[in-house]
Amino acid sequence: MIPFPLWARRDFVCRHAQIIKELPPDVAEAHIAQQLKVKRKALKRRGIADQRIEREIRRLEIAIRSAGRDEEVVA
Repeated sequence: MIPFPLWARRDFVCRHAQIIKELPPDVAEAHIAQQLKVKRKALKRRGIADQRIEREIRRLEIAIRSAGRDEEVVA
């Protein structure tokens, strides 16, 4: 069970959206990939099912990218 959806963690999403806005595109992509990898590993350690992990990671990525473009987050 994921007690609080990752994509809804506004502080995390906004912080990383701000970071990627300030980076060159290739570095921003690497930053996003690294953050998603860290979150994926944390969820695996908690015993979350792989399908659920991938769904949450996709939603988190959408949230970060949307916030990075100053779009409304819809996951």
